[in-house]
Parts: sequence; structure tokens; C-alpha cells
Amino acid sequence: MTTFSLFYTTLDLLYQLNLCKFMFVFYTVVISLGGCVVNFLSGVVAAPPLLLQAFKFGKMAHTTQVSRLLAALEVPRRWFSHFYVSASLVVTVALCLMWSVCVSEASLPPWAATTLDVLTTPHRTPAVNATSAAVALCLLALQIYRRLYENLFVSVFSSGHMNILHYIVGHTFYLGAVTLLLSQAPGFTTPG
Repeated sequence: MTTFSLFYTTLDLLYQLNLCKFMFVFYTVVISLGGCVVNFLSGVVAAPPLLLQAFKFGKMAHTTQVSRLLAALEVPRRWFSHFYVSASLVVTVALCLMWSVCVSEASLPPWAATTLDVLTTPHRTPAVNATSAAVALCLLALQIYRRLYENLFVSVFSSGHMNILHYIVGHTFYLGAVTLLLSQAPGFTTPG
């Protein structure tokens, strides 16, 4: 096997991988294992400060002095609203696409099909009917809009900080949820 054929085979395998599902499985495994270490083994084994700082949040936050490295990996807690600002933009675009494809019976724009191909897989089959997908997307949109409103107008954030991993997971969670929901809907799947 030549170097080029190995490269293209690897590229093809990555293209076939459903990145959104992989991300959610990865989050589940890491959060489950890390949570078990922090919750059940912290009295037996000294957990590393990075792990404690990544898992303990809010009132349960790690209270010892944080090293400069860990402090550099934190963002202000008031940035929490960024999750919902970006998620509201994504879900609004998804609602418009859902309306266009399912109600107006327009074809899926090429940029949306390419985005779904990259983030999920090019071989998508419908898993639900259009009504179920639309209801699920509307409920997710209501949740995101409600949380955006709460973060902008109700919540008063302290001057505290959160780990940057929380920040990254917050953004990718909503992008992944909307993407996976659209990828299972009729009209957003690959024909044939």
C-alpha cells in the first residue's frame, strides 16, 4: 500500500466517522470515569488538581489554591451566556432550514448538506418522521431561548470562574444536539 493510498484510506475513514456521535460518546466516557474518580475514589486516592478543577463546579468547586496553569484554564462565569447566544443562532438557522425543507418542500441547500456530511456522515437515513423532528427541534429551541433569556435578564453571576472545559462542552453540546437532530430528519438525509 502506497503512502497516498494509506492517506486517502485514512481520510475516507475519518469522513465516514460520525463526529457528533463520537463527541457525545467521548463526553459520556470521560465524564463518567472522571466523575467516578472525583466522587468515589477521592478519599482513597489523591485526585490531581486539574481533574478536581474540571469536575467540581459552583458550590462544590475545588477550594484549595489554584495553580497559575489551572487559573489560566478558567474563564469568567458570566461567559456562561455565550453557550446560549451561539446555540440560539444555530437553532434559529435549523428552524428556518426545517421550515424550508419540510413545509415549503425546498431542497436542502448545498452548504447545509456539506455541513451535515462533515459533522455526521454522508450516508444518513431518516430515523424519524418530519413531525417528530419538527416537534423535537421546536422543544430544543424553546429550551435554548428560555436559557438565553435567563442568562441575559435573570441570572446574576458572581465574579467566579469556570474551567474552560465546561465552556467548550457547553458550546459543542448544543451544536451537536441540533446537528444530530437535523441529520435524522427526512429531507436532511442522503437520497438513495
